Amino acid sequence: MFYPFKVITLALIATWLILYYAEKIQQVLGDVVTDIMGKVLGMLVAAIAVKIIASGILAYMALI
Repeated sequence: MFYPFKVITLALIATWLILYYAEKIQQVLGDVVTDIMGKVLGMLVAAIAVKIIASGILAYMALI
């Protein structure tokens, strides 16, 4: 019954831990790996945005 609450709480805790230890994580990974991860994740977000926009345009065209 409280499954969504547990998942959301776990996601919030994981996010907080990552942000809290972000400086240490960046020191361990190094600048090059951090830059590469930033670029890859940026491409992923751009792909998701394109998919959302394309599905919105297709849904609009279906209404016409």
